[in-house]
Amino acid sequence: MARGLARGLLWRDGVLPLGAPQFTPSLTLDLLDFGYGVLALALELRDANRTREPSAVFQTSDAFRVAAEAIESAVRRDTGESRDRGRHLVVSATAFHLAGYAARSYSMLPIPALEANLSTQERCLALILRKDMAILREQVINT
Repeated sequence: MARGLARGLLWRDGVLPLGAPQFTPSLTLDLLDFGYGVLALALELRDANRTREPSAVFQTSDAFRVAAEAIESAVRRDTGESRDRGRHLVVSATAFHLAGYAARSYSMLPIPALEANLSTQERCLALILRKDMAILREQVINT
């Protein structure tokens, strides 16, 4: 996770500057595997909370934040050539939102990111997270 965050600080359009430390080629896939694994467990805990007493619920905000940061550091400053980049950005933004970080969620989805290879459902979710209801309405009417 720390290597992914460090690479994310240095990465520009998927390229490291000259003299930057080298990172393993599998780092992006490792971060995505880790992020989606933590996200799946956080969702299971959140689901389990529905049947627990309010005083005994599992805290999930840290897990959602860690999952979001792992996925974000894998794709945020990538070249954008991956067909799945937009989907990963939407999932990361959703995880930030579930963790209670609405501003980070919003910042993950600038309007150009919504032009990525997104399904209608992913685009609508992104617009909900951005609270762009006028554009969401147009999207729903046009599909």
